[in-house]
Amino acid sequence: GFTAVAVLTLALGIGANTAIFSVVNAVLLRPLPFPDPDRLVAVWAAYGGPYYMSAPESFNFRERQKSFEHLGIFYDGRSDMNLTGRGEPAHISAHLVSVGLFPALGVKPILGRTFTEEEDQPGKNLVGVLEHGFWLRQFGGNPSIVGEVVSLNGQNVVVLGVMPPGFKLPFHNYPTDLWLPFGLNPENPGSRSSYVKFLSVGRLKPGVTLEQAADDMRRIAAELMAEYAEEYPEWLAKFRVNGVASIHKSTTQKVRPALLILLGAVGLVLLIACANVANLLMSRAASREKEVAIRAAMGAGRGRIIRQLLTENLLLFLTGGLAGILLAYWSLKTLIRFAPSDIPRLEETGLDLKVLGFALGASVLTGLLFGLVPALQSAKVELHESMKEGGRTTGAPGRSRLRNLLVVAEVALSLILLVGGGLLMRSFYNLLQVDLGFQTENVLSFRIVPPASRYPGLQGASSFYEDMLSRVRALPGVEAAGAITSGPWAGLGLPNTGFMPEGMPQNRPEEPIPFGILRGLWRNITPGYLQTVGIVPLQGRLFEDSDSAQAPRVIIVDEVFARQAWPGEENKLGKRVAWPVNYEGGEQQWRSVIGVVSNARNLRLRERKVPQVYLPQAQSGGRGMHVLVMLPGDPHALVPLVKNAVASLDPSLPLYEIATVDEHLSGVVSQPRFNALLMGLFASLALALGTVGLYGLISYRVSQRTHEIGIRMALGAQRRDIFKLVVGQGMALTLVGVGVGMAGAFALTRFLESLLFGVTPTDPSTFAGVAALLAAVALLACYLPARRATRVDPMVALRYE
Repeated sequence: GFTAVAVLTLALGIGANTAIFSVVNAVLLRPLPFPDPDRLVAVWAAYGGPYYMSAPESFNFRERQKSFEHLGIFYDGRSDMNLTGRGEPAHISAHLVSVGLFPALGVKPILGRTFTEEEDQPGKNLVGVLEHGFWLRQFGGNPSIVGEVVSLNGQNVVVLGVMPPGFKLPFHNYPTDLWLPFGLNPENPGSRSSYVKFLSVGRLKPGVTLEQAADDMRRIAAELMAEYAEEYPEWLAKFRVNGVASIHKSTTQKVRPALLILLGAVGLVLLIACANVANLLMSRAASREKEVAIRAAMGAGRGRIIRQLLTENLLLFLTGGLAGILLAYWSLKTLIRFAPSDIPRLEETGLDLKVLGFALGASVLTGLLFGLVPALQSAKVELHESMKEGGRTTGAPGRSRLRNLLVVAEVALSLILLVGGGLLMRSFYNLLQVDLGFQTENVLSFRIVPPASRYPGLQGASSFYEDMLSRVRALPGVEAAGAITSGPWAGLGLPNTGFMPEGMPQNRPEEPIPFGILRGLWRNITPGYLQTVGIVPLQGRLFEDSDSAQAPRVIIVDEVFARQAWPGEENKLGKRVAWPVNYEGGEQQWRSVIGVVSNARNLRLRERKVPQVYLPQAQSGGRGMHVLVMLPGDPHALVPLVKNAVASLDPSLPLYEIATVDEHLSGVVSQPRFNALLMGLFASLALALGTVGLYGLISYRVSQRTHEIGIRMALGAQRRDIFKLVVGQGMALTLVGVGVGMAGAFALTRFLESLLFGVTPTDPSTFAGVAALLAAVALLACYLPARRATRVDPMVALRYE
């Protein structure tokens, strides 16, 4: 029984640590699956985003740099395409890359080849390289696929090669089926100050350091800023190179804090488990005191006894470690299933040699640390006293103090974990209570991309969505339907886009952009979208079919945009907004405000309300769009009818990303949910182990003090006095542990600040609630042994002695 309890306790602690370490190993520690991954770097620029650059800049950097063997770029986004001509129409996700990217990553295809310089040119870029899994699924792993022609969005694309299994681009966690060349024109690559999402990846030359490469990039940036200062003043005000960083570090920087915090938390669980087992070992040592004395009397030296006991303890910890490895193996699939999809390389998580070495190392190390002290205590024997029949039963004072210290430590560590779990759970709850500003229940969403080859230009796409939405609205039960360029859960618009509201107060002189510019988020929508998601009109009207490409340019702004653009003015209707803004001072394209609507949180839930505008799809474009349909019943029941309605218009168009808005929002909160779930699980485990430890100590004390309790009761002590004595000693240890834990939690919870929302790291109510919970559980743990102590029969206790 003792072995079973000890092994189970260790298995929980070591198993939880092994599972979390396997994730940390796969994500943070394991090198990227590229040749010489230490030479792979990202060039971090500030224009348009944390590490974006424009096409002209990418050409300039590639031509002028002296630090890289290869320098390539890829688009930080995906291109949705339709594959036709091979059975049922299928949606595929393609990514645009430059010719230098594959050589920079150092990966070659297993079949065929990648692009050439000539194929990365306008008009010659109808070639592609297949992802390995997509090749197996869609083409059955046919090796003769190289050179074949596939139809993508109605255009013929030649397959050049197939990449090896598991290959994916850095920074990209969503699936990729195909890579296509940009086909940018070096002579005319586009505007330098246009909004772009190009990521730059380079392979350092041998011997070149990150600092040298960063100096090289800053040198080029200074040259470009000097050359284009007059032509692009707005670009000059914002552009700079932040430096060069390791790809591995760059791809994991968002998830690193959360994973390290979880690893630290699960480490505390292991300490609590080990302290529990150490207390068990010392309690057991008291019952083996006579055995150890007999060994010593027969000639065993103290060193031999310590080796004997330490070997037993190490075997116990190793058995717990092996059980923990099995527990980690069984729990990993569940852990990965609940983990957010944006954790890079999560699919590589497994029990490799490094993880197994960690588990065994943790077993041996904890066995040495927490098994040595009980062995040393047990080896301190006094032969004369121990061999007496009525030897000491209350335990040595040194052992009692050490057991008390271990229980205090368990309570303190449990409180730290409970406070951390409480803060993350409250933060997650606060996220769920955020007023989104749009309808989430009973709304079905799907995405569709009408190809330009069959629906050319703005008019073609607009006509398709008008016809398609009219068929969807005619389906039974449908209350409203509309489309938007990216769903309200995604936050994939342009939060840094500048709008110029007419009459807006000018920026302060010290600000870099000398215009009355308001940064905000835009979406192209069709008539009916705002009604579908329940965004409330506050002034004016919503878009109608009459807002066509031939009609005057119009715009709808939300209340946040209206308040910041024209503060103090009641009526915003008829105001004008210039977009896109011509920063070079030319003629602006003005749009008249026809309506003001309520704000919707179209960005991450943690962020403040952002100014937003809506543009009619018929005037501003939008080919691939999310279609949202509201109905009173189960949205998934409508899917077959929607597919039939779209097929009746164009049977070659697949629907994809079919889900309800609630399901999409579940993905938005997946990271805080994962953090709260794991921290709550660890805190509950710590609470259970700490409670068991306290209960075990008080029970052991009661059993050791049976003689003393009998004497007290024989001399007149009442049952309530014995009850108070036992509970008081247990609660005294608890209160000391709570005090130590409060100090530790106050110092450590500040590391959680980046993971919290709507609650401070030192929230008084969380601290007080956790302390009260721990005290209540500790009182229960003390109550049961105390109740047993009050039932001691004095005559039986004295007769025993």
